[in-house]
Amino acid sequence: MEVQFSSSLYSLPGRFKLFLEATEPDIDDIIYITSPLGKTSSRAFKLTNKAKEYANFIAYFTPDSDPEFTIMPKSGELEPAGREGKNFILSFTPVEYGKQKQGRLIIQTDEVYW
Repeated sequence: MEVQFSSSLYSLPGRFKLFLEATEPDIDDIIYITSPLGKTSSRAFKLTNKAKEYANFIAYFTPDSDPEFTIMPKSGELEPAGREGKNFILSFTPVEYGKQKQGRLIIQTDEVYW
C-alpha cells in the first residue's frame, strides 16, 4: 500500500511517500475439539468489538481449513467492548479416522480482524 501526503501542514517543502505493509495477525487463541467419528462436538465462546460501538461481522474459515469445522453465526453484530459479547459456536464433525484436522477461523469487522 502506498500513501502520499503533502507536508503543507508543517510548512515543509515537497511530497513524501509512506509505505505501509499489512500482515496477517498473530493467532489469538487455539481451541482443541475431539469427537467420535460421525458425532458433532462443539465449543462456545464470546466476543465483543474492540471499540465501544456495535460492529457488523462475518465469520468464516480460511480456504485451507478442513471442512469438518463449522461456525455459527456466520454474520451478525458484535456488541461494544465492555458488554457481554456475541456467543459463537465452533463445531467439529469428523468423517474419517486417523488424521488430525485443522481450521483457521476468521472473524472480521470493517475495523478489526481476529
